[in-house]
Amino acid sequence: MEAKRKMFGGLVASALVLVLASCQQSTSTSSPPAKSSTAAGQPLQVDEITVAAQGDDSAPSAGLPTGGEPIQISIKTRGDAKTAALVAKLISLKDGSVVATVERTLEVSGPATTQLIFKQDKPLEAGRYLIEITVDGRLVGQRDMDVEPTPEDDAA
Repeated sequence: MEAKRKMFGGLVASALVLVLASCQQSTSTSSPPAKSSTAAGQPLQVDEITVAAQGDDSAPSAGLPTGGEPIQISIKTRGDAKTAALVAKLISLKDGSVVATVERTLEVSGPATTQLIFKQDKPLEAGRYLIEITVDGRLVGQRDMDVEPTPEDDAA
């Protein structure tokens, strides 16, 4: 009886080794090789967002006048994007309304700077605003800015 148990145990162990070996072999041959992250490129990332009044060649300031002049946004990015949909929104933090939207299709590889112009229908009110940048619906950057009263507003 003892001999039969040893023989049966040996057969079970051998069968188990064969099953495990075949499972391991089929798993390794059916899975595709891993892709390297450099082959696919790096996702687009925003490094810096600067704000200035359009045509203002001086260093960007924290505040802008309330006049109706367009606002220039410079977006420094790195990474790769082929036909990526970039959307920039200017949002009033006073009431959450979207004041202006600019859409652009990007095709970049490596470091790049994209210039956008917000042209609002009416002059901006003094206050705080948020610039929100999305690429293909994914938030990649944001920055707030203050719009200061113009000298005419101060005199009134």
